[in-house]
Amino acid sequence: MTHDNIILSKNNNKGFYEVGYYEHVDGLFAFLLAEQNENKVKNIIKTKIQISERFYNGLSQMAIENADLIEKTVAQEINWYDIKENAENYRSTIKKQLGHEGSSDFLKPFVEHSADLYEEWLIYDAMYPNSYSNPFTPVKNLLTDGYTLFASSDLDVLSEYEKTLKVYKDSEFAGNIALVSKTARKSFSGLITDNRYDLQFLVFEFLKNYACGKENAVKFNELAVGLNLTPTQAKTLKNVVLLPLKRNLTIGVCSRGYYFITKSEEILESLNYHFQKLEGIENTLLHILEHLPIHKFSLSELNCYSDNLATNLNNRKKLYDSLHTRINNVSNCFTHIINKNSDNIQIERNADKAVEKNNSINDDVPF
Repeated sequence: MTHDNIILSKNNNKGFYEVGYYEHVDGLFAFLLAEQNENKVKNIIKTKIQISERFYNGLSQMAIENADLIEKTVAQEINWYDIKENAENYRSTIKKQLGHEGSSDFLKPFVEHSADLYEEWLIYDAMYPNSYSNPFTPVKNLLTDGYTLFASSDLDVLSEYEKTLKVYKDSEFAGNIALVSKTARKSFSGLITDNRYDLQFLVFEFLKNYACGKENAVKFNELAVGLNLTPTQAKTLKNVVLLPLKRNLTIGVCSRGYYFITKSEEILESLNYHFQKLEGIENTLLHILEHLPIHKFSLSELNCYSDNLATNLNNRKKLYDSLHTRINNVSNCFTHIINKNSDNIQIERNADKAVEKNNSINDDVPF
């Protein structure tokens, strides 16, 4: 695997890497939610959930050691030599990209932390190649897009790079770990993670206990009241709590509200609900386009809008293409399983016949 095409980004957009990092931790958190052993869960959570180095490292270890919780299949064997070689190649590339400071003690935490993240992605990808559930893919994408990252619970250390971090450390929603990004820009950029995962776990437990299955779905307001959320918490509930839980297929949504998914049919029903909402938005857009007073806009405005519309339509096509591809993959997988099960059934039937024949022979033997 070559890393020659990795070039440090000219941007250091907090909004960009913030989304990627939370998607990464959301993916890790999904493994905790999938864990059935309550002792393991309690060992990681302890009391209130906050993103700390201990909590994060525990999730990372769980994701790699218990990947079958999500994947439901046996992992492939890992070639550790290839893993170490690729990780070292990435480390060398980043040092080179950072110039003379790449080997300095000042930037060493960024090089090492980024290389560790990249190696964890390599390990998971080796076990389950091209898995959609690989929780390290979002940060791997940030790294290959030219971002280097350093996460730590030590705000004093991180504040040497980004002084504004200390301003937010006493926030009501601040977590116990911060992230700083370094790119080709001279300045650093950073953020303190929030404590969304405590709220995510509360919602998960509430729906699991009181809204198990689509028939027991609860409305958003009922959920907020049931959890005794503050107005500020309720305001962030949809985007930072419910959305990640929907994306990792832990909860579903229908016209009656949110529910804990108990069977595969409910996943497809939740998917269909989202497509219906998308169809409603499309119908509204079509109505607006049909009645758009084109003569009131300049040619440049119309061209710009047309380009944006073309991009949106292309993204919609990608959505359907992705869905179609995955359905074909699942269909092929099902065919393989069905064939395999048919072979097993035939083997079992042959074995049963052999037992029956053996029993009939034994019945003729006098005691």
